[in-house]
Amino acid sequence: MVLTLFRFSEYISPTEGDKKLFRLVMQDEARHVGYGMQHLKWLLDHYPEKREVIHHHLDEAENFIFGAGYATEVLEPFFILAGKGMKKDQIAEGVRINNMFQLKQSEEYFERLAKCGLPERRDRSKLWKMVELAKAQAA
Repeated sequence: MVLTLFRFSEYISPTEGDKKLFRLVMQDEARHVGYGMQHLKWLLDHYPEKREVIHHHLDEAENFIFGAGYATEVLEPFFILAGKGMKKDQIAEGVRINNMFQLKQSEEYFERLAKCGLPERRDRSKLWKMVELAKAQAA
């Protein structure tokens, strides 16, 4: 989820310097995510009995991320930065952009888990149920 957050931060960055910083951070984070994915895939391939423990840890992590990521203190600055201001129409645009980001972030997270060998995570996750609800409401 952090990799997508850095991509979003690049997108909403006001200066070329900020954008470059986030591009460089994304490169580092992509290596980190790639390593983590390979490690998780290896673990699942060699210790399939750990699958339920991993799901339990993911449940806890998703609950934390969902709670923290949707807190007002986190969302308001994103709305202002994404909408490029504090006027009503700018905030509305920031909300729209942020909602698209959150959907993209969640979709990429579950795609990565599927590539690691956990395709069933979508069906087991409360977070994915929230993503599906948000998609339905947006349609």
